[in-house]
Amino acid sequence: MKINILDKRRLQNLEHSQYAINLHTICTEANIEKINALLPALQKAIDKEEQALNLPREKEFIKEIRQLDAARDESYRALQLVVQAAKHRRVADVKAAAEEVEKVLRRYPELASQSNNKETSGIRNLAADLN
Repeated sequence: MKINILDKRRLQNLEHSQYAINLHTICTEANIEKINALLPALQKAIDKEEQALNLPREKEFIKEIRQLDAARDESYRALQLVVQAAKHRRVADVKAAAEEVEKVLRRYPELASQSNNKETSGIRNLAADLN
């Protein structure tokens, strides 16, 4: 008979959870008085591990972030369209202002299609440049 050494640190994925459940079952069936006192603590640890393994896949605020990002993208696109429309106005001051704003907007190409962090920092810089 060969005894294999079990290294708990090498258990992968759900193997650790299954190991703990099997250990609890074996100890419960063995009904050893000194071990029985420790079984409630082991059961609590198993329950906490199960809870940690069954976390929701999506992050808590991801839907709200996506909605807010879509609104921000629409606002940025609306700004671009307003500037393009203002370039075709007859009033010279409005045309000149639109061309100045367009120069600033050209420094931030495809801003709405970037990642959230890049887009946020780009919009902050854009707002600072427009001031």
